[in-house]
Amino acid sequence: MSQPLSPCSTLEQLISATDEELEAGAWNLPPRTVLDYVMFLRQELTMARTEVARLNGVVAVQQQNLSGLMNALGASHEPLPAEAPPRYAYASLLETTPSSAPPEYTTLSETPGSDLANLGGSQEQDIESDNVPTCVPSAPSEAEALYASWVPSASSEVASLSASSPPINSVLKLDDYTILRPGSNIQATFYFKKGTKIFSLGLLKEPGFYIFHMDFRPSPHGNMIVMDSNSGSNWEEDVRTKLPQLSDGSLVSVHIECRHTMFKVKVNGEELKRVFNYRYPIEDVRELGVTHGTNGNKWIALNYL
Repeated sequence: MSQPLSPCSTLEQLISATDEELEAGAWNLPPRTVLDYVMFLRQELTMARTEVARLNGVVAVQQQNLSGLMNALGASHEPLPAEAPPRYAYASLLETTPSSAPPEYTTLSETPGSDLANLGGSQEQDIESDNVPTCVPSAPSEAEALYASWVPSASSEVASLSASSPPINSVLKLDDYTILRPGSNIQATFYFKKGTKIFSLGLLKEPGFYIFHMDFRPSPHGNMIVMDSNSGSNWEEDVRTKLPQLSDGSLVSVHIECRHTMFKVKVNGEELKRVFNYRYPIEDVRELGVTHGTNGNKWIALNYL
C-alpha cells in the first residue's frame, strides 16, 4: 500500500490512489488538490466522449459496408442510415470545368530522362533487379473472392466511364473516419493516350510526403512502372517492373491492395510481378493524388475502401 493521502499529497498521488485510499484519506486533502482532481476527471471524460463519437462514426461506416456486402450477396439487410457517408467518391472528384487543366501536385518532370535521375537509374536500367521481392500470382483466397463479389469489378466500373469522362481532381483527401489498414483497397481508372510520357498515382501522408508513389512510364522502348516513396526530402530506392501493354484510347483499371506488409498492384486485372514493401505506416495515408500526363491522358475515377 502506498503512503496514505495527506494535505501534502500531489495530484499524481491522488490519481494513482486506490478506492480504499481515496475513501480513507480524501478528507485530509486541501480544496486546491481536490479541484485539480475534478478538472482532471472532466478532461478524461471529454476525451472519452470524443473517442466514443469517433468510434460511432467508424461503426456507421462499417455498418454501411456490411449492408453493401449483404446486398451484393442477396441477403436481407436493414436500410442504410441516411447520414451514412458514401463508400465511393466519384462526383466530388470531377472537375467543375472539365476543359480546365487539372493542377499538378508533384515536382516530377514530364521530360524524358530528367526525372529518372531523381528516382534512380535510367530507363535503360534493368527493371527486373533480383533484390526486389517477386510477387508470384496465386489462386484467390476465400476473402479475396468475397471482396471481388462485393466491390465493383474493373469491367463494371469501366462500363460506366468513357473517353469523354472529365478528369478527376489531382488530390482526394480521405474522410475523417477512413484509415488504411491491411485489407484496404484503392481502385482507379485512367484513359490512356499514346504519346504521354509519364503520369502517376500516389498515396500521401501530406503534400510532398509519399508513402507510396507509382510512375507510369509508357515508352516505345518498353512500358514500365516505377514505385517509390519520399518522406519529403528525397526519393528513396525505387522498385521497377514491367507495365502491361496499353492500347491507345483505352480505359485502364488500377487496383492497389494493402496487404500486411506490402502493396500489391493489378493493372487491368493483371498482377504486377513486383510488390512494394511498406516503408511507412499505411495508417498515415491521408490523401490520394494523381498527375494526368499529357496528350489527353487522364485519370477519370478514383475511390477507396
